[in-house]
Amino acid sequence: MPVESKDDLTSLLNSLTGQPNDDDLLLYAIPVCAPYSVLLKYKFRVKLNPGTTKRGKASKMALFQFTSDKSTNNRERELIRAMKDEEVSRNFPGCVKLTLPRVKPSRKK
Repeated sequence: MPVESKDDLTSLLNSLTGQPNDDDLLLYAIPVCAPYSVLLKYKFRVKLNPGTTKRGKASKMALFQFTSDKSTNNRERELIRAMKDEEVSRNFPGCVKLTLPRVKPSRKK
């Protein structure tokens, strides 16, 4: 495995984004665990609070919401579906409650 220079690694890290544009070439979706304030500008994010939902079910719910969102394009859907639940839930605490920022409750008329 070749040793990469510091500049190469820096440019690689700078190419990662939480806000992909329509003209970006997307190769992978990487699950990230960070404080919510850091993730405010990310396109796909979910807030975890202590709760009663097991982490495997919570990760499936989050992935379902991401793929069901109307603003998600086909390539993003493919990459999200390619992620395994174990990859996503690996850093979740035991039992959580999901808070999804873009999901608004439907109003009954």
